[in-house]
Amino acid sequence: MLETDSLGAQDQDQPASEMHVDSIGCDVENDRCDQCKKVVQGKVVTCRHCKRERFCTRCLEDWYPHLKEADIATKCPVCCRNCNCTPCLLSSDLLKEIKEKEITTGDKEVKHSVYLLEKLLPHLRELDEEQTSEMEIEAKRQGVSPLKLEIEVVDCSPDEGAYCNNCKTSIFAYHRYCTKCDFEICLICCRELRDRKLLGGDDYLHVGYENIEHKETASHDADKPEISELSRSGWHADSYGRIPCPKGSTECDHGFLELRSLKPKNYITELVSEAGKLAEKYQFLFAKEPICPCLKLARDSNNNYIFSPKAVDLHNGDLSHFRWHGSKGEPVIVSNVLDCTSGLSWEPTVMSRAFRAISETTSDTCFWI
Repeated sequence: MLETDSLGAQDQDQPASEMHVDSIGCDVENDRCDQCKKVVQGKVVTCRHCKRERFCTRCLEDWYPHLKEADIATKCPVCCRNCNCTPCLLSSDLLKEIKEKEITTGDKEVKHSVYLLEKLLPHLRELDEEQTSEMEIEAKRQGVSPLKLEIEVVDCSPDEGAYCNNCKTSIFAYHRYCTKCDFEICLICCRELRDRKLLGGDDYLHVGYENIEHKETASHDADKPEISELSRSGWHADSYGRIPCPKGSTECDHGFLELRSLKPKNYITELVSEAGKLAEKYQFLFAKEPICPCLKLARDSNNNYIFSPKAVDLHNGDLSHFRWHGSKGEPVIVSNVLDCTSGLSWEPTVMSRAFRAISETTSDTCFWI
């Protein structure tokens, strides 16, 4: 906060002014700028919306170069919740308002949730099938029913995470590990290992590959992910599907990799069941893939057409069009994003001043505009 004593002293240094009528007909004592807190002898723009805030032309040029005087007069930065004076930059009112804002569960929120459900459910089912298959292999190895199979569940901090030592992908739940040296491998690598087709390397993350047109002299096999060095070294599962630790005898005594999980045993299965019930309930909201209107524009143009909506258009119903391009990995350029925000300014000078003010506040130092 600005020191009131200092402000008082500053006001005393300014020449006293008599009451007069400003540019919009309001009685004011003086033309004091609400940005720099100084009494200005020159032109001051008064907001017609609140009839209270005033800005001198120098502050408008320095801190709001993208706004015209007419824009300020119509609705000032304070009314637009985008004022960057020091008190507003340090105020927590906007943040409190956002946190305390009630989140409604209207039709829009339900549609967004159903969209996520539609996209994620197939992947959850695939993950559940992989885990069920691995559980059946483990149950057969132990000679018990899959229902009676006990799986070790370990706690893993979100900050730590678990990763496959072969393909480097993130491990979500079920995986195999060595009890001696903590070597870990994901379920997909387990399946590939049993099929003697283990892939791996830094560039392989189970994303598959596509055959691309090559020259006649090129081989299609050259573009496929290389067989892992671990697989080449003779690392294979035995006839029972058990997978030994691939490390050498000097590092590990070749214990078999055990099955364990980062989640409860039936966590994914129950999640799929609940998601399936919701999918049946809201099946009528599952949107059919629309025909993109950009396709005709792309055909009629010699150049590649890039969807470039304004941010306000996405709020007004063009979100499905945005999703259509985003789901296909196509670039989308969204413009005028700051028009949909309040209390934000990405101007370098404004951000720098805000950081300096916060830093000075922590050391109990008085700061000025």
